[in-house]
Amino acid sequence: MIALFIILIIFSAFFSGTETALFHLKSYDNINEKVKKLLSRPQKLLSTLLTGNTIVNIAIGSLGATYTVNYISDKSTLPLSTLLFIEVVIITFLVLIFGEIIPKTYAIAKSEKFANAVAKPLDIILRFIYPIAFFFHKITDLIIRIFPIKKEQIFDSEEELMMLAEVGEEEGTLDHE
Repeated sequence: MIALFIILIIFSAFFSGTETALFHLKSYDNINEKVKKLLSRPQKLLSTLLTGNTIVNIAIGSLGATYTVNYISDKSTLPLSTLLFIEVVIITFLVLIFGEIIPKTYAIAKSEKFANAVAKPLDIILRFIYPIAFFFHKITDLIIRIFPIKKEQIFDSEEELMMLAEVGEEEGTLDHE
């Protein structure tokens, strides 16, 4: 059971780090063709990565709860609800540290290297997960059509840009040219 837990944490780290690395790339100059192909459909890629990570993280929580109920509860004097609460806290800590924060921190620092390294295994994994993710992908498309998401505007008007430039110049963060 511990081996399965470790494998699931590795998959969680893989999905989290991969998502961050791929969507943190500043340029496409030093990435391989497989990465470019994956990024050509960003919404499909994102929904598949999130589906995979969610499935893995739910499996980790379920495995922890099963272990707690089947192996720890018989040996403990604490109520099952307390044991399960402790299990949730421990699993949350482990998933956040080893499945989210560490892989994402590394992925931000080494986006190109990370993206290139995971492209081939990711392509294989996505083929297995996409049939499940397809459902979520289509629901997302429908919701976006119903509630359109406008592209982010950096500035609402040229006037706002000029005001920000003046404030920057007054505060000494911009030089007048």
